[in-house]
Amino acid sequence: MASLVQTLETPSMEQFHQHDMMRLPHDLLGGSPAMVRAGERYIERGDGESDKAYRERLRRPALLNTFKRTLAYMRGQVFQKPVVFGDDASERFQLWAEDVDRAGNNVTAWAASVFEAGLCDGITYALADYSRVQVRQNNGVTEYFNETEQTWQTKTVASDKANGWAPYLVHIPAQNVIDCWVETRGGWPVVTHFRYFEYGMEPDGRTKWGQQQVVRIRVLWADSWQVWVKHGDADIFELESEGTSTLGVVPLSIFAPGEKCGHASAQPALYDLADLNRRYWSASCGQCELMEYVRRPVWFGRMLGKIRNADGTESDVTVGAGRMLASEDPYGDLKSVGVDASAVTASMAELETIKNEMAMYGLQLLQPKSGALTATEVDRDASENNSTLMGWAVGFQDFLENCLHYIAKWWGEEDGPSVKVNTQFSRAVQDSYLLEMYRSGALSLETYHELLKQTGTLPDDFDAEAEAEKLARGVMTNGTQGAAKSLASMLTGTGVV
Repeated sequence: MASLVQTLETPSMEQFHQHDMMRLPHDLLGGSPAMVRAGERYIERGDGESDKAYRERLRRPALLNTFKRTLAYMRGQVFQKPVVFGDDASERFQLWAEDVDRAGNNVTAWAASVFEAGLCDGITYALADYSRVQVRQNNGVTEYFNETEQTWQTKTVASDKANGWAPYLVHIPAQNVIDCWVETRGGWPVVTHFRYFEYGMEPDGRTKWGQQQVVRIRVLWADSWQVWVKHGDADIFELESEGTSTLGVVPLSIFAPGEKCGHASAQPALYDLADLNRRYWSASCGQCELMEYVRRPVWFGRMLGKIRNADGTESDVTVGAGRMLASEDPYGDLKSVGVDASAVTASMAELETIKNEMAMYGLQLLQPKSGALTATEVDRDASENNSTLMGWAVGFQDFLENCLHYIAKWWGEEDGPSVKVNTQFSRAVQDSYLLEMYRSGALSLETYHELLKQTGTLPDDFDAEAEAEKLARGVMTNGTQGAAKSLASMLTGTGVV
């Protein structure tokens, strides 16, 4: 796509490419149904293949969703401990942290979902908004307009509490973003314009029970804002409301753990894993198709003619269980055109290789990373075990502090409190991840042992068969021969010893 005609609802070129990069991760999050609907994006249709046959072929494999599981696992490690405010947090902030989005989510629950969205999409956003109230500055004093008394009054903590006014955070996923302008001022990136979709359902005035979709576009500038709306099947957006911004900035925070592609775009952080999962989906589809030929091979018949039945009638040749075919022609023949066993073995080996690569990818995110650390990482964490996941956690910590900075601005304060996000990922965490992958069938026993050697859990000279013999001898002391064999087979994966 060479160019885009920019309109209110048309994504910018940067956001258009961002949405395109996110398509595969989002399809994987949708599971097998979404991958089937994606169709030819990931599985090529055969020449002359009917739509029905193609859809049946897509529905045969079950998606081994390692991408989704790894995404949830990473979220779980960072948020296995709650988000903690620093000692500089006021009581006001501590109370606010129990409901940060006016939907009942505390800061940890809200942050966990935003963190996962950021890893999935590569970039995600949070807007610090405030209850709708008309305010002004009068000789350095913030005043609000009292609708009941039609007068301007001093805006205080007590008036905020009495009216239910409070700042809150709005998570804006990347797929909703239309445009984002970022400029560098004084060496710091500053958002000067932001535009995004809001989707909701409202009662349909044409009926007593129906609902219609309502789509809004919120437009933010440093000094003003607008809201455009489109109801149901309307063709155009209409201006619903507008006003001025008292902060003088767009109070937007950006979390971008993915590789940056622009000021407001980034490749999904786990894109390589998503691509491996796509390869596994494609290979699984090919394996299922191959096994269909194994289970129901093609038959080749020659000079069979009609089949003479016992009652003297004739019928066409059919092949199936419990049937016997005969031919009076000396050149008659019938045989199955089977699949070469080596092809099945090679296909299974390919699936196993991709499984192991996906498991290794997740492990590498927890491993210490090499290279120079950023100043922020050095200041925030002096631990030597700085992993990729830890880097993302530290980046998200900065993101949260930026969100709280804007919350403080809404309250007329200079800055918000410091925040601590969990960054302690021990080797036991890595081992539990590997154990989960092995139990789910995503790792072979041999690969599981090799990875445990790499983490240092098992010694380099660990020998599974030798260990099985030791265990068997120990069980034989007080147990039975059958118990010893069972225990040894579990360790070696051979079934018998």
